[in-house]
Amino acid sequence: MSIGAQIHVGKGTVRHFKGLSFGGFELLAAHDDKPARVIVSVWDKESSGHDFELSTGESFEFADQTWRLDEIDDGSHRWYATLTRVG
Repeated sequence: MSIGAQIHVGKGTVRHFKGLSFGGFELLAAHDDKPARVIVSVWDKESSGHDFELSTGESFEFADQTWRLDEIDDGSHRWYATLTRVG
């Protein structure tokens, strides 16, 4: 998957891209001056996966790829997060 590629994940959804799978696990609402956060699960065929807890602007590395959380949309009963590949 090329730099700049985006995916959207939300609770109960799984997206598959170029050997990686992404799933939305949980939305943690903003509170006590802390921003909203999401927990996203990422895995490939060779691993059982890893959970990442992120707020907007934070990034994570998995399987030699770097992804950044660009947006959390919790305006409806089903939230989603936008992830962008940055490395």
